[in-house]
Amino acid sequence: MLGSGNGIENTAEISQIKLSDAIINVGSGAGIRTATALEQTDNVTINVEGTNGTGFLFEKNIAGNKMTDVELNLAGTDGLTINVNSASGQGLITNSSANVTSGANINVNQATGGSALVVGGISSTVNQHGSVQSKSTENGVSVVDINNSQVSTFTNYEQILAASATQLALQTLSGPAVTFTNAANAIISGQVNLLNDQDNSITLISSSKGTDFKASTGDDRFFLKDIKASEQGTLFHTLNGGAGHDTLQLDNSVYRVLNTNTILKMEQLELKNTSTITL
Repeated sequence: MLGSGNGIENTAEISQIKLSDAIINVGSGAGIRTATALEQTDNVTINVEGTNGTGFLFEKNIAGNKMTDVELNLAGTDGLTINVNSASGQGLITNSSANVTSGANINVNQATGGSALVVGGISSTVNQHGSVQSKSTENGVSVVDINNSQVSTFTNYEQILAASATQLALQTLSGPAVTFTNAANAIISGQVNLLNDQDNSITLISSSKGTDFKASTGDDRFFLKDIKASEQGTLFHTLNGGAGHDTLQLDNSVYRVLNTNTILKMEQLELKNTSTITL
């Protein structure tokens, strides 16, 4: 469906909808609009072709408050792909009071595209299990947008790839302190900015890969967990604590600082479980 309508409009809010072997083309509407959970998606592709279109819109279709109280859990989906091919188009938008777990593979293919994943409502916990990538070079547009002033826990289990290392992969500018984790084997290419002026926690697990991680004025803590010497240069390019009293902790880790610009604005260093750092 092209135009302003939705490809699948769950007006009755039927729960446990199952989709299989489907291609949904949408213009400036939403490929799927529902406020209830999907049972399963198997080999489903949503193509967003219109300006301001959305692949998957998770909210109520009512006047007034559209926020749902249902948890979105797409971690078990097999082959849900959203391709955003239009200016200002977005992949997955949630407006919920419950947790968000995304397993969708989202590709923003336009240089003027919007975010791949936008967490709205008052969701506080986000788990990212999909392959999420963007070619957007729009100023201020991040691949993953958690700037709803509520997210306090974010874990990346798969990959978040910005158009370049200098583009925004994930950003929040407000809200509570965030416990952020890049899990084992997870990949982030692009800037991760936790600029909410809170006491954030950033944990990088062995075998994860990242670019630049930056905090602002809070007393932030950066944790390197089970890091091997062979992971130099792939775990991160820079860690920047910003203002405040910031701490870097190594836990069962070995790390050698090869560049003076790699670890910035850390006021305290902690070594746990026979960790070593070479300056």
